Amino acid sequence: MKINKNIFTQITSEPFEVQELEDGVIVELHSLNQNEHLFNTYVNQSKFVIWSNAGGKTYRLLLEDGFYQEMREMYMKRCNQEWVNFWTKVERDRSKLMKFIYLPVVLVMFALIFVFMQLPNWVKGFSSTVSTICLVVILVAFLGFTMFLNRKIDKIIKNHNNTMVEAIKNIVGHKKFDALIEKQRNYYEEFYKAQHPEDEVAEENPAEEEVKEIENKEEVLEETTEENKEE
Repeated sequence: MKINKNIFTQITSEPFEVQELEDGVIVELHSLNQNEHLFNTYVNQSKFVIWSNAGGKTYRLLLEDGFYQEMREMYMKRCNQEWVNFWTKVERDRSKLMKFIYLPVVLVMFALIFVFMQLPNWVKGFSSTVSTICLVVILVAFLGFTMFLNRKIDKIIKNHNNTMVEAIKNIVGHKKFDALIEKQRNYYEEFYKAQHPEDEVAEENPAEEEVKEIENKEEVLEETTEENKEE
């Protein structure tokens, strides 16, 4: 599964820790601070933790130094195994949807478009206006199907995410997990107070989404969609 492939290739630092997981999977932990361009880009977007993968069994995990010191229990080997399991399950289910639902529908759609474009030539008296209307209906239906499929993928991601979060809670302990979430919130607030002392820290805490929701969901879907197109 490709996750933030462009980030994976831009990482120039040596990993400060290498974790060997199941099935030959490798997770390299890298300092976000030592990759200046990425640091400036993503810290300003409130992203202190970034997963990346170029399609193989090696994952590169970028972590802001101070954040990692506060939250290192959340990124130990057993927890990262759950993250890798999460990515694997999402890709497996997404691939099934693309292979057995999306691609057949696309093929049928193109076949129908071809037929309705040629009908005025094949059938004498068949109105080109009717053909155009049919083509519009097909395109609108396909747009609705695409929206449905995206919602289906979102639901798959959410379900696997919930499973992963529960697994991590069981690893670190529920009380410890809640304490880490509080530390996470406090770290973000203190970090941005130090960076922007003139601004008030927003009540919304984007860091919580790192654990409770999949990080960079749109990027994951975008990267995997691009991979499917390449194939």
